[in-house]
Amino acid sequence: WDTRHWGFFVAKNSKSEVIGGITIALKTPGLHMLEGRNDLAVIWDIRVQPEYRNHGVGTALFQQAIDFSRKETCTTIKVETQNINVSACRFYAKQNCYLGGIHPNAYEEFPSEIQFLFYKHM
Repeated sequence: WDTRHWGFFVAKNSKSEVIGGITIALKTPGLHMLEGRNDLAVIWDIRVQPEYRNHGVGTALFQQAIDFSRKETCTTIKVETQNINVSACRFYAKQNCYLGGIHPNAYEEFPSEIQFLFYKHM
């Protein structure tokens, strides 16, 4: 994909070590998750080192995604997770996202997993 419109951000601790990161995809023709929309941003990936979870790092990265997406004229953020990732579901609910899509057969290789799509209007 052409990633020139994507955002890539990292969080660092006081020692300048990377402790988390987020990638935001937008304005990428052919990227199915964007639903053909130019006003939608997708959190492609968000990760926080386990020892830094529940310390606000994920929330700060999520806010960075919102700020970046707004500057790029997006009105909505979308993020995918699965029913087995309860901590991610709780995190997105805490960010005031709503569950806008449930797809039981999204993953052929993992038939017991259900795809959840969370959205946040900005």
